[in-house]
Amino acid sequence: MSLEPTLYEALELLPAGSVYQTALEGQQTKSHPVARALRAAGAYLLAFLAPSDEPQVEVRLKEGGALQFAAYDPVTHQCCVCAGEEGLRAWLELRYYVAPVR
Repeated sequence: MSLEPTLYEALELLPAGSVYQTALEGQQTKSHPVARALRAAGAYLLAFLAPSDEPQVEVRLKEGGALQFAAYDPVTHQCCVCAGEEGLRAWLELRYYVAPVR
């Protein structure tokens, strides 16, 4: 029985049936706890050594019980501290909709 490659397999130059085979293999095997721990440690190490370009947002609780949002954009090295979520959203949208000043 010959399988026809899917469009994805054809575009990625994969052998026919490889996408389905890897999906089935992932469902049939259970990983060992040590393997899971090593995989998690590797993912953490990768995230540490290759930081993301995504903005980092931290939510702080002020003394009066009000929320404060602190954000950092690693691309532009800008920081923003906002008293409300609306201000934070506006600052984040500027990152995508306003051309950077050179």
